[in-house]
Amino acid sequence: MRSRILRIFSRPSLTIIYGRPGSFKTALSLWAASHVGGRRVYVALGKHIFIIPPRGVEKRCVWDFRRLAEVLLEAYASPPDMFIVDGLESLLTPLRGYVEERAISQEFLFTAYTLLAASRRGCRCILTLEGGLKPSYTRLVQELDARILHLVAQEDGVKVVIRDKRLEALGRILVQREEILGLLRYGGGDATALCEG
Repeated sequence: MRSRILRIFSRPSLTIIYGRPGSFKTALSLWAASHVGGRRVYVALGKHIFIIPPRGVEKRCVWDFRRLAEVLLEAYASPPDMFIVDGLESLLTPLRGYVEERAISQEFLFTAYTLLAASRRGCRCILTLEGGLKPSYTRLVQELDARILHLVAQEDGVKVVIRDKRLEALGRILVQREEILGLLRYGGGDATALCEG
């Protein structure tokens, strides 16, 4: 199971991981970072700022789009080996009801395209989104050359559904609960608290 998941992150690309809260999106991303050599950067958005990444992973805390744009452009200019933007919805959700959905989609698109450009310069990029893909994102995701993982928490573990850009399932990996706990003990840290909500 570990080798199948590591293969997903083995080469430069943009991987979008989405799922409900508690479906191990952050844990999977950080586990992948702990198994990649070189320079790794974890960008924590919103509630994710309290997460401690594995040893050797640089952390950036971001509260607004201006700072996110600065961090993204920095990653594009000098791409690390892995770059994780965790919890983009933390910045997008508060905007709903105050600005047009088109403006929110533009923020998503800027983030995704900047990560895609960095991946084309040799970086493994991960973008996590909480919940399902919003209808406005679905159309945008179809334009991207990205891998898409849909994580679904189940009683006995997590189902990782690998999707193509049309969001059709290409394959599934079932990660058992015991394996999840093993994944969460990464790089000298212990993220088992991530299992709680």
